Amino acid sequence: MHDNIAAARMRPESTMTETALVKLGGSVITWKDRVTTFSRKGTDALSGEISRYLGASPGRRVVVVHGGGSFGHVKAKRYSLSEGMRDSSQVPGFAEVRNDMRKLNLMVVTSLLGRGVSAVSIPAEGILGVSGAHVSSEDFSLVDMALEKNFVPVTFGDAVFDAALGFTILSGDKLMLALSRHLHPDVSVFCTDVDGVFDSNPAVDREAHLIRHLTPSSTISTSSSSRADVTGEMAGKLAVLFEIGRNSGRTAVINGRVKGRLLSALSGRTTVGTEVLP
Repeated sequence: MHDNIAAARMRPESTMTETALVKLGGSVITWKDRVTTFSRKGTDALSGEISRYLGASPGRRVVVVHGGGSFGHVKAKRYSLSEGMRDSSQVPGFAEVRNDMRKLNLMVVTSLLGRGVSAVSIPAEGILGVSGAHVSSEDFSLVDMALEKNFVPVTFGDAVFDAALGFTILSGDKLMLALSRHLHPDVSVFCTDVDGVFDSNPAVDREAHLIRHLTPSSTISTSSSSRADVTGEMAGKLAVLFEIGRNSGRTAVINGRVKGRLLSALSGRTTVGTEVLP
């Protein structure tokens, strides 16, 4: 069906290893208009769907990446952390964002544990090194070890030390990209607070249309944004999506606030959203 994410590329269910990469967007697990406010109900629902996906087959593995939402973006923007360390006035902000992100990560991991998922936290700096706001080194040994022992690694966008700038912001999207290159997952799913990728910003354009199948030739307006975002503009996010799509068997962007869509996208069932076709 052309109006929904197709399951044509889904593997038959078996005991073969199947790896899923899941991005829990900050707009889904927090309330972005309320500083450091966790969406417990929404996160618990997503944790339950991850649990059901894992429980359906013994060969399934999941890696979770989550964003910062109201725990990260507001203060990171206020203190200009993505631009690097310019003066000592930014130091308290860096420390606050680090602390807030660990609080959020603990709540996400606790939510997963409460749904029977053996989640373990792996900070971003345990995977990627950064210099000049670019990834300078990679170490996936902790992720691999966790997966081999049937844990679910949970990492997150964060304020990180930078060899050239002093510190910067390492986004969840960069973690998703690096992990997709390493793991070549069977499926990658981005959970957002909208139905998928639109041809213009649905928050400001009532005529915006959902793009069911996103390709490099899709026409998208990248000029309008209703929210501050220190982790990159829309054009950059699309480039990341396409590369992750090339690294993954299936890639989808769905509304994580709608019950059942994450589980359907992970399982290859038809659901409302955007399928990325690089």
